[in-house]
Parts: sequence; structure tokens; C-alpha cells
Amino acid sequence: MTRLLLDTHVVPWKFEGGRITSLSAAQEAIEMATAPSFSVVSFTEIGVKAAVGKIWVPADLHEFVAGGGVQIFGLDAGHGLAVADLVHRQPARSSRRPR
Repeated sequence: MTRLLLDTHVVPWKFEGGRITSLSAAQEAIEMATAPSFSVVSFTEIGVKAAVGKIWVPADLHEFVAGGGVQIFGLDAGHGLAVADLVHRQPARSSRRPR
């Protein structure tokens, strides 16, 4: 079984029938994956891009993804809270005061 987590940019691009001509290895990996998956976070990213006019999102995008044999990974409270455990650098100092 070949698992592959699709990047946010891949789904809208594939919806439009795109092919990666300059990245044949990536195109082949996407086509050969036996267990492609997509995160609900990516749907959020797509929604934000649509809201600011960067992309157009068809009404049936969710059905297109789910109907294409792609597993959709969800999130739960534990996933959200686990972000606090991620290692990150300190944010730059801001002139704004914390709320």
C-alpha cells in the first residue's frame, strides 16, 4: 500500500484536470498512490483562498475528493491541543500589547 497525503494545492489543480508536466515523478506518485489522503485543514485553506479571491472553488469539490477514492482525515480536540506541544521559535516582538 502506498500512502500519500495530498498537498492543499493538488486538489483544486486536479479538479481542473491538471497534469504536472515539469514534475513527472510527482505526477506518477499521485497516480500510483493506493491510499491517497487529504486533510480537512486543506479544505479550510482552500476556503480561505476562495474567500479572498485567489481561487475559484466548485460547489462539489468535497464530493469530487471523496468520490475519487481519497480518504479525508479529520481533526478532533486532541489534535488541536497537541499543537501546543510542537516546537516553535518565539515570535518577533510586536508593538501591540497582548489582549
